[in-house]
Amino acid sequence: MKPFFKINRNGCTRIVILIGTYAIKIANWTRWELFLHGLLANMNEQRFRCLYKNESEKAMAPVLFVIPGGLLSIQRRVRPVRHRGLFWLSLEEITHKTNLGREFWYNDPKPENFGYIGSQLVKIDIGT
Repeated sequence: MKPFFKINRNGCTRIVILIGTYAIKIANWTRWELFLHGLLANMNEQRFRCLYKNESEKAMAPVLFVIPGGLLSIQRRVRPVRHRGLFWLSLEEITHKTNLGREFWYNDPKPENFGYIGSQLVKIDIGT
């Protein structure tokens, strides 16, 4: 069972607060450069938000809300990837079904940047 509340500081540019069914991403304020990159990542997630409506792009975690200027982004919370071998197979399958380029899916392709909604592997770090 996943904890109801957790703060994840593993990312470089954003701090993620997991609460209930939501993942709240806040620009990392520990260094000015990281803060700016965090703002840009949140703004990029806003830009990609409209693609989720396209059936072929269901492999992106839904972005529910982004504050203008990128200070905060809210996504649907996902289950973490536990099996690294199956992760690579699922990622390859996604690249063949999508309209987005392979570069999008293989930009920082580590299991920590993906998760599951049901049985569907989804990319959660779509801001980079």
